[in-house]
Amino acid sequence: MSKKRANGEGNLGFSESKKLWYCSLQIGTKPNGKLDRVYRYGQTQQEVKDKLVDLVHKYGTLRLNKDITLNAWYPEWVFEYLEVSDKTRQSYLGIWEKHIKNYPIGKMKMSEITKVEVKKYFNQLARDGRSKQRITTIKYRLTTAFNDGSEYIIKNPILGIQIPKNAKDSSRKYRKDDTLNSDEGEYNAFTIDEQRKFVSFLLKNSQYPLNLLFITCLGTGMRLGEALVLSYTIDSNEDFTEISVTRNLQRVPIFENRKVVRYELQELPPKSKAGIRKIPLPEILTKLLKKAHLEQKLKARMDPFFEDKGLIFYNELGGYIESKMPLRRLRAIEKKLDISPVNI
Repeated sequence: MSKKRANGEGNLGFSESKKLWYCSLQIGTKPNGKLDRVYRYGQTQQEVKDKLVDLVHKYGTLRLNKDITLNAWYPEWVFEYLEVSDKTRQSYLGIWEKHIKNYPIGKMKMSEITKVEVKKYFNQLARDGRSKQRITTIKYRLTTAFNDGSEYIIKNPILGIQIPKNAKDSSRKYRKDDTLNSDEGEYNAFTIDEQRKFVSFLLKNSQYPLNLLFITCLGTGMRLGEALVLSYTIDSNEDFTEISVTRNLQRVPIFENRKVVRYELQELPPKSKAGIRKIPLPEILTKLLKKAHLEQKLKARMDPFFEDKGLIFYNELGGYIESKMPLRRLRAIEKKLDISPVNI
């Protein structure tokens, strides 16, 4: 094979016999003492330059960092690599703490984790009762963690691995009516009959602030955090026929030395511009909000400990409602009405 070196490029050349440019990289020594080199070929010099960068990235760096375990990389990835909110960071860490850390795969070197090991791990998760939805989330997190840790591996072992068929399905089996399309899938939601039963109960007991909260969420499609931050003075028009969504109330973890030391309620902007919107209210909700506003004014005059901050949904002192309270109330109503539990 006749080869010409490119000027100034020690690992690049041109093969006369193949009529192709090539790059090569030494990755070690063979048992017989000869150098172990890998080659890549391309039509242009720039093409093989790019391939050489890939080779250095996959092989050259890998030999320097091959001993790092998944348990060592995952929290490092979460805190130093990801550009996410602290709330999202906490959810990523929760996946590791509950579903990765104490499994054999977490203690393995990343460079030694194979597709076989990943499949065994997913199978064990299924045997331990993890749902297919949970395993799918774990798969997404690990796929990204391995992609971002490519200096420690040659190939992402998560890619192509299927979720075990025997993993339980935790989604609510939604009773399909003739008006539902077959491609709508299954939802963790009330059936039509359950929703009617739920709404009927709420309307009979609308004087309870959390019941009004549920009616508002059902009537507007707002997320819980969007509803909990609503203010009569900021977010509602004068006749209570429209709500503006511009903020989101979140219970945000505060980290110190990579540990959550406390939580703070914070008003945050929506994740995207699409989250900022105006929602027209159904007539029944307009009436209920007007009535609740008058009752709030009366409470402010009668209760010396109550501070009227203008919030539509408030605790006994007039401040924000903790996000866990609505879920507890919802579970109590579901139990009373004997209907299946759903997410808010």
